[in-house]
Amino acid sequence: MKQQIMINELLSRLKTYLNCVCLGKYEIKENKTMDDLKTKIDQACRVAEEFTKLYYETVDKRRHLLSRLYLDTGLLSWNGNGVTGNENILKFVIELPTSEHTINTLDAQPVLESAVNGQLTFVIQVTGTVKYQDKTPKTFQQNFIITAHGDKWKIVSDCFRLQEPLTANT
Repeated sequence: MKQQIMINELLSRLKTYLNCVCLGKYEIKENKTMDDLKTKIDQACRVAEEFTKLYYETVDKRRHLLSRLYLDTGLLSWNGNGVTGNENILKFVIELPTSEHTINTLDAQPVLESAVNGQLTFVIQVTGTVKYQDKTPKTFQQNFIITAHGDKWKIVSDCFRLQEPLTANT
């Protein structure tokens, strides 16, 4: 009987020890995961600044080179008009009036690796104003999903929308 109590006590202590060790490992892993996430968020913000500068300079001044920024299978939704494929996107954008974009806000975040099969991917949100030809500037919102493609970033999906006030149906 005394041996059984000692075994039970020993098992109880071992269980407590293992719980502490496992919890300690979890906390270390949790901190490492949080550090990794912070690093990826910082990287997403840096990349977003560089990428959007390149993108809007290309759209405004070197539009003929725009297809290089998209994956071959890239998707553009421009004010409700859908276009797929980088060459088709170029044809569509070339037809738009000349533009001058000004960025007002910029935000970015990484996409979870499990959602994109381990591929480094970021979501970028932009708001600003765009002036077409010599017309009055209009507010716009644009969302990009970009992914690492070799040593470059490529647009997977691009959604551009002019922000026009809703009109009341009377």
